[in-house]
Formats: sequence, C-alpha cells, structure tokens
Amino acid sequence: MNKLSRFPVFLVLCFLAGMLLFTGRAHAQKYIFAHYDIEDGLIQSQINKLSMDTDHRLWIGTFGGACRFDGKDFTAYTRLTGLPDNYVATVFSDKGAVPGLVQ
Repeated sequence: MNKLSRFPVFLVLCFLAGMLLFTGRAHAQKYIFAHYDIEDGLIQSQINKLSMDTDHRLWIGTFGGACRFDGKDFTAYTRLTGLPDNYVATVFSDKGAVPGLVQ
C-alpha cells in the first residue's frame, strides 16, 4: 500500500479518536416542561393553534374560545366576551402592530 492510500484511513481514525475523547464533555440541554389544563385556567383542553406575540404572550385557539397566557395567568376570550364563535381555528400575530394600540 502506498502513502496516499493510507492517508484517508489515518484521517478517519484520527476523527474517530477525537470524537471518543470529546464525548464526555458533550451535554444535552435540559428543558423544563409544565403541563397546563382547565384547572390552571385554560378555557378548553383541545388546542387547535398556538401563536406568540411580540410581548412573548402565548395565544391559544381552542374549541371553546381563545386564551392568552402571559407565563402566569390565562385570559379567556369567548363568545360572551365578543368573539363571533367559540371555535377558534386560526391564531396569528402581526409583527407590525403596536401592543395596546387599536388600529
């Protein structure tokens, strides 16, 4: 075997040895999950759509209306509060809208 044919094998072996050396230092990210349900203030447990606005509030479309979650409390929007129907199929946020300003 000549020197050129051994070079790719040497590179592969060096790569594998390097991967074995650095595997002990690789750590996965730890995510914190929370489960929210009707008891926590969610208006209905079957969620259709999710959207986050520019103030980092989560808007949730459900079969029973829409909810806004600010990280602590849920605010419910239903037919009683002015929605045309309780079934919310689509939720989106407009990046150009100024929060708190009615246009």
